[in-house]
Amino acid sequence: MTVDRFDDTLLETAEKSYVRCCDDPNFFNEFYALFLGKNPAIPPLFKDTDFHRQNQLLKHAIGLLMAYYKHREGALLRRIAGRHGPDDLATKVTCTPSGSIA
Repeated sequence: MTVDRFDDTLLETAEKSYVRCCDDPNFFNEFYALFLGKNPAIPPLFKDTDFHRQNQLLKHAIGLLMAYYKHREGALLRRIAGRHGPDDLATKVTCTPSGSIA
């Protein structure tokens, strides 16, 4: 299914799913374990990461994305993009749409 724009039902479903994820104390650790295992180039990028803090940052970023949908405030997306742009990340790794890393 291709969705060009979320409707309120999809957003409500996403929010409920996200709450369930946040209620599971292992979700974010398991997410990162799976993510880091997807490609051997990924773990070195996170070698000095405080994962307790990283989990909180991911929760915050997802919350901002959901808030963006509700309010369409460009500053929310710029805030996330700014934290993940070339000036903030110490990496030149890029991901392709297929998920491979270049």
